[in-house]
Amino acid sequence: MILTVLYFAFPLLMLIIAGYLVYFRHELKVWLNLEDTKIIKALISAFFSMGLVGLFLTTLKYETLFIIWMILAILLTGVLTFIFVKLMK
Repeated sequence: MILTVLYFAFPLLMLIIAGYLVYFRHELKVWLNLEDTKIIKALISAFFSMGLVGLFLTTLKYETLFIIWMILAILLTGVLTFIFVKLMK
């Protein structure tokens, strides 16, 4: 039951995060004291592409590949969170 909910919610969540990053990228640039928005654009493309791949796997009902994708997406989110924490220091 819970895995069925994650099948649809997790890829959409990654697309929503990419949308928020697009919307707030200039505020993040100021908040993180960045010279340009290259790192934020890279984060946007990473979240957006992972979300699209997740939706593609959900649509085709590849359960094994989707579980592998979820593990990789969790690792990607952890790495990107680590990058944000390092940028804030």
